[in-house]
Amino acid sequence: MKQETHSNTALFLMELIMVIGFFSLVSTVCMQLFSAASRTSTQSVRLNHAVRASESLTEAWIAVDGDLTRLKELYPGCTLRSDDPADPRTGTLVICYDEDWHRITEAADTAAYTVTIESSMSDAAELYGPETAGAEAIRASVTAMASDGTSICSFTPDHYLGGAQ
Repeated sequence: MKQETHSNTALFLMELIMVIGFFSLVSTVCMQLFSAASRTSTQSVRLNHAVRASESLTEAWIAVDGDLTRLKELYPGCTLRSDDPADPRTGTLVICYDEDWHRITEAADTAAYTVTIESSMSDAAELYGPETAGAEAIRASVTAMASDGTSICSFTPDHYLGGAQ
């Protein structure tokens, strides 16, 4: 009696191919997840820097009662465009940053990021209600942008100056 022995090589090779295919699929999914996590981390770091720079600028703007010429003294190298030279509280101030969020004095076209504050006078009654009629207030628009023109964060603070009541 003669028994035939079948080779298990074909079965082993098929199993090996399936395992390699499974690991290839899993590694592709893992690489996509790591790539997405890296992008999210980079965006989060950029947003944190933008918010910190914008909040710092806003707090300084409030501390100088919206006077952009005094604010420019706190941020040497920034660009100030005044809408009304007689009123230092109206205009635009632009601060430039490099890719690591260090302030730079070069023009905005070479900056990786810019933080801009646009300030204008406003009637306090419009912002705070009729009980403040006749008083003055200032409103600003603060925007942090990347060099490609995308807005990272923006908000509109206002500041009550007081005055005739």
